[in-house]
Parts: sequence; structure tokens; C-alpha cells
Amino acid sequence: MTAAADEPEASAFAPESGGGSAVDQLFALLLSEQRWDYDLDAVRELQLAAMSERLEERRTTIAALDQRADQVGLDTVETLEDASNLLFTGATYKTYPEAFVTKRQWPKLLRWLDRLATPDLSHVDVEDSADLDEFIARLTAAGFPVLTTSGTSGKCSLLPATDLDMARCAENAVVSFGWAHKLDRAAPMPGFFLAKSAGPYRGTATHITISQTFVRPGAAYWLYDEPELVEELNRSSQLARRIAEGSATPSELSEARHRQQRAAEHTERRLDYILDELTAIGDEPVLVWGTVYPNWLLVDRAAAHKIDYRPNVGSRVHIGGGTKSNAMPATFMDDLHSFWAGVHVSPGCYGQGEVISVAPQCDAGRYHLPPTTMVIPLTASGEYVVEPDGHVLQGLLGVFDIAQDGRWGGLLTSDWLTIDLAQCPCGLRSPAVTDCTRLDARPVTDDKISCAGRAEMYVRGV
Repeated sequence: MTAAADEPEASAFAPESGGGSAVDQLFALLLSEQRWDYDLDAVRELQLAAMSERLEERRTTIAALDQRADQVGLDTVETLEDASNLLFTGATYKTYPEAFVTKRQWPKLLRWLDRLATPDLSHVDVEDSADLDEFIARLTAAGFPVLTTSGTSGKCSLLPATDLDMARCAENAVVSFGWAHKLDRAAPMPGFFLAKSAGPYRGTATHITISQTFVRPGAAYWLYDEPELVEELNRSSQLARRIAEGSATPSELSEARHRQQRAAEHTERRLDYILDELTAIGDEPVLVWGTVYPNWLLVDRAAAHKIDYRPNVGSRVHIGGGTKSNAMPATFMDDLHSFWAGVHVSPGCYGQGEVISVAPQCDAGRYHLPPTTMVIPLTASGEYVVEPDGHVLQGLLGVFDIAQDGRWGGLLTSDWLTIDLAQCPCGLRSPAVTDCTRLDARPVTDDKISCAGRAEMYVRGV
């Protein structure tokens, strides 16, 4: 049934239980004009109560959560210490035996995934899937999307989700990135996305949402117009790991060189395509979206071709993610800002692919945490909750995502944050991230590859 033209579109964060639960109260705050302007002391009690509500609901459907709650002896969540004992690590979502994929044992992989998922996945027919990509596609078609990350071990994380999760991700992306980058859906721009155009990666879903909302129809240009294939990422990361360990065979080293050469040549052709389309647009404002490395490659390619591009100062350039130790000159950020002279260039938001709501960047350059994301700051070992020093809080980020529907929202990340609890110079009162040390800037403690690492795989074929 089609809604009337003047009927407001229902929010993916609509009340789940009549509006009286702690979860619903936090959703109401997220949908209000105070979504990033709240007092943490007043909201923290609601966040703990919401996590307790989620625990009661989810442990009956998520077997892994029920097992964990039994292990630590928790039926309710009353303190941050309680919350810290119910966090999953990123490695939780890659604990399946690799043989399930290499030997195409899809029903076994489905049973493993079902232990981590809120909905019952057991009825989805995956028996004769050709590969991991088809396995994911069948679940997605059945209403149970599976988001992925990829690791240097060559074993990707599989994150069960629901269509409601994807709707919430999309709605939050439009509001948060739109506010941070000052985008107006009534004034769409041509859009240039320095990434893959399709695939199960959370970032890809965000790119598509942004392109559908803020980009003029028919004017979205992608650096890679082929979809991301999980099996290809796995093969690439497996080979990269063997090379790093010194265990790669001569034939594998030869294969790696050829892959890198083909990837570099393909990237150069696609960069030229992007530059041709960018310069053809001329003085019109544009939206550019991507991580640091491909953004810098675009600028470097323009310099190599001596392209004299003068951007419209109304353009918006989103540069997110870390550098992932890519080979770039020390002046790479100066190069980027010089190319986009006078243009608003920023990451826009801070967040994780595993968490639905992101923290948008205000005019003071800080990232404001949404009320549905409860921060659980921990010591470097991840064992103990950290107390603030005055109004400054530093610690390893544990988080409970209250908006998560398809899996448990508790997650221990690899980000070391500095958070200011005082009112921001921009006027907002919510906790604001002022500094983040990403995984690629610290000793590696697991095999996670960030969004910037995925870009390196595409560009260099590693």
C-alpha cells in the first residue's frame, strides 16, 4: 500500500513497545532536535536500562549471548562493569572453522551464524551455494543481510543483520552525514564515490544511501563499478599474509606481482575516468566520498596529468578512515587540501561498521555521540572500566549499540578514544570524541582490516 503524498515516512527508529521502554525513550531522543544535545548523566541510566531490556529479550534468541550471560552470572545490567562483561569482540564474528567455507559446508556455516543472530536463520536454503558470496546473497534475499569485514588472516567476519538494521543504518547516515557535511537533499549534486559500487560491506551501503539521497539522478560516478566479492577479498588477504610471513611460494609471489600490476592498471584507468567526469562538470558543486588513500591517488593522478581543476567552493569532500600505512608522501594532506582549495573537506562522522549510529562532526571539529550508543570505556587490556579524569575520558572503546536488531549490540572495539564530557564549544552537551587512535596507528592486536585497508586491497591488489 502506497502512503499518501503528505503522510510522513515512518522512521526505522519508531517505538518498539509503545514508547514506555528505555529503548523507546532513547529512540525518541534520537529522533528529536536534541539528538546530539543531551546530558550524559541524565541519559546514562536510560542506556543501562535499555541494555538490560535488550539482554532479557535477546538471550532467548541469541545462543552465544545466553552462554555469555550464564558464564558471567548476569540477568540484568545495572552498571558499566556489568555492561563490560557482556561485550563481544570483533573476533567473535569470525570463529567459524575455515573449512566451512573452503569445503562449501554451508549448512554448518549457517548453524554457526544462527548462534549469533537474533532471528531464526535455520530455514534459509543455502545448501547448494556456489561460494561465500552466494551464501550471503541468499540470506540477504531472505531478509537477513550479512555484513562483512575482512582480516589479514583471510577470514572475514560475518555480521548477521536484518532489513530493519539496514533501514536504521540508512536513516542515520542521511541525518548524521547530511548534518555534518551540510548537505541538502533538495539541492542534489553530482557525486563521486572512490569505492566499490556494490557488496555486503557496511560502508558500501552507506555510500549507496548517500548517493540515492544527496546525488542528482544519473550523476553518480564510482571508482569501481564492479561489486565487492568476499571470496576475492579472502584470497587477497590470505596471499598478503603468507607474503608477510615469508611462507609464500615462488608461484604465489609471481601471482601477487601480476595481481598488483593488474589492479594498479585498472585503478589508473578508473581514476582517469573519474577525473574526466569531474573536469567535464566544470564549476558545479560536487560531492566526493572515499577514504584517504584513493582520495590522495585521485589528486596525485591529477597532478601527473597536469590537470588544472578549480573546484566550486560549494563542493563537499568526505575523507574518512586512516592511512593504513599506505605509501604516501608526508605532504599528502596538504596535497589534498591544495587540490580542494576552499572546499569543505572532513571525515564528517566517526563510527564503526559494526555500530548503527555514527557520531557526526560539529563545527568545532568534534564528534558527538548519539544517545543510542552507550560508551563503555576500558583499560588497554579491556578488563576494567575507566573513570573520567575531570571532564576528560580516555580508554579503549567498548560500546553497546541499543539500535542493533539482528545481533547483540555489545562490542569491544580496537579504538583508543579521548572523549570530552564538558559542553562543546559548538554548544552541544553530548559527549564528544576529540581524538581517536585507530588500529593502524597502534600495535596490531587482532586481524581486523579497516575501511582504508579494503581500499588498499582494491587499489593494489594485495
